Amino acid sequence: MRMNQTTTCPRCKTAFEVLDNLFNTVVSCPSCTAQFNPWGYMLFQMAASAQNEYAMDSLVKNEYFFARAVVVRKQAEATSSA
Repeated sequence: MRMNQTTTCPRCKTAFEVLDNLFNTVVSCPSCTAQFNPWGYMLFQMAASAQNEYAMDSLVKNEYFFARAVVVRKQAEATSSA
């Protein structure tokens, strides 16, 4: 028995089901017709999540990195509001 897998379009964020045997192929979003590989997109999201977690962990554990991130953020906000 085949099961459907739920995926989310990277362009319009619409969630939809893909047949299990098509999950590692290029599919089209039914809403915006963007074409993407659901399996590849899922791996990309997992990698991005791990990278963000590592970055946050580094900021929390290292006082220098945290202070530097605050300075860079304030500079960016000052530049964008000018």
